[in-house]
Amino acid sequence: MNENVKYFGKLSFVIVFTWLKINVLNIFSTLITFFIAIGFLMENIAKITEGTSIGSGAAHAGGLEAIVGFFHVFSIRPVQSGLILFIVLLSFVMFIAGGRYIFRKIAGRIVKEKSNDLILPAMDSALAFVKGNIPSKVSSLGEAMRLKLKMIQAVKNQTQNKWVRKALVFGFKKIRLNDIDFQKEDLDIFDEIRTKMVVKMNSIETASKKYIWACVLGQWLSVLIIYLTLAILK
Repeated sequence: MNENVKYFGKLSFVIVFTWLKINVLNIFSTLITFFIAIGFLMENIAKITEGTSIGSGAAHAGGLEAIVGFFHVFSIRPVQSGLILFIVLLSFVMFIAGGRYIFRKIAGRIVKEKSNDLILPAMDSALAFVKGNIPSKVSSLGEAMRLKLKMIQAVKNQTQNKWVRKALVFGFKKIRLNDIDFQKEDLDIFDEIRTKMVVKMNSIETASKKYIWACVLGQWLSVLIIYLTLAILK
């Protein structure tokens, strides 16, 4: 018990440190690309509106005028303005991708290091609980799917550790049951599901930062496209 407490204490440090690294990168990349892109765009707008009422009034714009000015800028340079919004959108996508990366990293580590101590006992407990409440043999895919949902619910209700619970729910949701022969006389659906779960849990993909780096790349490519297109439009 004490060993598991220490183990999850170390994992908590890994989670926090990883979360900070990803979100510092997110904030850093988003702020820099956003303000560089805004600078390029506003410099271009200032040049083409120089000497007009729009150009002379832009610096003194109030709240309403600023909103009107934003839509005016969007109408003049829709592609570049859209790319600036895309930079902001990628920040949210990066945040979601970071959460998924952390989950896969922690879940994969628990499965690799604590499968026999934590994952399998929790899974067997859920299977046993559901099995004790099933009155008859499962003979169709529909019944098996309902059984899988009951197992997921049992895991949520019985598994105390958040990360073990998330890993098991993820595994149950990913296993496929449509290749099971429900006409088989000696079919034990619980053995089938357990076997599939063991295979699925052991094959959880290694966490990858490719989606996070794709978002960062997308932000900087957006800045490059804004710069090049504005240079052409001068």
